[in-house]
Amino acid sequence: ELVIALRGLSLGVILETNGLLVDQDRARFLKQMQVGQVAVSLDSDRPEGHNLFRGVPGSFARSLAGLKNLVAERLNTQIIIALWRGNQARLPEIVRWAEKLGVNSIKINPVNSLGRGGELAGRGELLSVEQVLKCFSRVREIRKEVGPRIHFDIPMAFHSLEEIRGGVCGTCGIRTILGLLPNGRFSMCGIGLGCDALSFGKLGESDIPRLWREAPVLKKIRREIPARLEGTCGRCIFRARCLGKCRAEAHALTDRLSGPFGFCQEALALGKFPASRLVPEQAPGTGRNRGAGRKT
Repeated sequence: ELVIALRGLSLGVILETNGLLVDQDRARFLKQMQVGQVAVSLDSDRPEGHNLFRGVPGSFARSLAGLKNLVAERLNTQIIIALWRGNQARLPEIVRWAEKLGVNSIKINPVNSLGRGGELAGRGELLSVEQVLKCFSRVREIRKEVGPRIHFDIPMAFHSLEEIRGGVCGTCGIRTILGLLPNGRFSMCGIGLGCDALSFGKLGESDIPRLWREAPVLKKIRREIPARLEGTCGRCIFRARCLGKCRAEAHALTDRLSGPFGFCQEALALGKFPASRLVPEQAPGTGRNRGAGRKT
């Protein structure tokens, strides 16, 4: 019903799903409705690896069957791989396996510490900055031999200009999102379920156009992102396009929408942030960037 309603408004539709309910009839329906892309979460090429991460016995077989139904209908399909300690060693094998399934693209998402990721972090199962960068380097090598476009969800500053032009990296469109959550509230993403500070309002309490114009959190986003980004994000040459990567994660870590993105801040402390992607720090007492005072 939702897809029909959105297409009736001439809106494009993309879908991210675990694939468990995508039978042949639903796959055929999505094709008929001209859904732009359907992404299915598959975290391993082995049932035990996927089922362990998802915590649902038998989910691998059902998700894989759903994906195959989508591929059979020639939909634009993508596999999303959640990257964590349990599958990092097999990442090249997983990507090559995914390519053989006939999908159009593969996206690799390093798991962050939000939501269930907090449980994984507590058990030491999330990857460090250095481990993520090593995986990213391996993926760059795999790109040379694998057909589908491989997207590695890492901040834009770590990508080459060729990768940026090629569209294999992206960021959250925080300034253009009005997300409706299962509890009827609006937020930028699912973090709004547990964070009242990032709630824009509730369905039925205000008409949507007015909420979009006047919600305090939305006004704050427009005011601060990217103009007031802090730390590494404030110095990054891509801040106007990257928008500080994931503002939900930054808010969770710093309690500020403008706070620095944790990955980039840690990478800078480790000497792993590309120096060419940073503007010079301000000289003390000048209020201007070093080397920026000369008139032209």
